[in-house]
Amino acid sequence: MKIKRTINPSASNTETVQWWLDASFAIFKDICSHTGGNMMLGRGAVFASSTRQKINSKSSTEAELAGVTDLLGQVL
Repeated sequence: MKIKRTINPSASNTETVQWWLDASFAIFKDICSHTGGNMMLGRGAVFASSTRQKINSKSSTEAELAGVTDLLGQVL
């Protein structure tokens, strides 16, 4: 028996916008970090982004702050 699962994204609560941002530290050979972000309305992602950071970070905390700075224009 094969079970088929479907994903039904919906905007059940359009009054609450949630942003999820994250950064991974120094995953490339040239010590550049990576930033990802999603904007959620209910159960589905409305906006998704994954980019390489433009600056070299010295720590994972600095990479997180650079990631927020990179996506701040979209958040606002």
